[in-house]
Amino acid sequence: MKVTAIVPNLRVDSTDATRDFLIEFLGLRMGFDHRGVVNLRSRENPLAQVQLSQDDGPAISIHVPDAREAYEEAKFRDYDIAYPLTHEPDGRVRFFVRAPGGMLINIIEHDDSAHLP
Repeated sequence: MKVTAIVPNLRVDSTDATRDFLIEFLGLRMGFDHRGVVNLRSRENPLAQVQLSQDDGPAISIHVPDAREAYEEAKFRDYDIAYPLTHEPDGRVRFFVRAPGGMLINIIEHDDSAHLP
């Protein structure tokens, strides 16, 4: 499977306070704020990014060019699918899979260029 990006998803007590800190201290910029997930990116390297959420969600997001192919591979390997392959209203295609150690992973396909400057 081809992986195009890996983004850590951090659970924080306050997305607003953490966002402000990372913008002010590290000079990160907003990528997006979508359904409670705040994405921050480096100004110099938009692939250097982090996502913040106040919810217990996936620990990481793995960006792939074909989520359907990844989903079929996960099913073939009999991995624990925690959220089925879904075509989101915003055009993203995703599913959640649980790694054997318990970590929840968001496998997602979308056009990253839509979120770049």
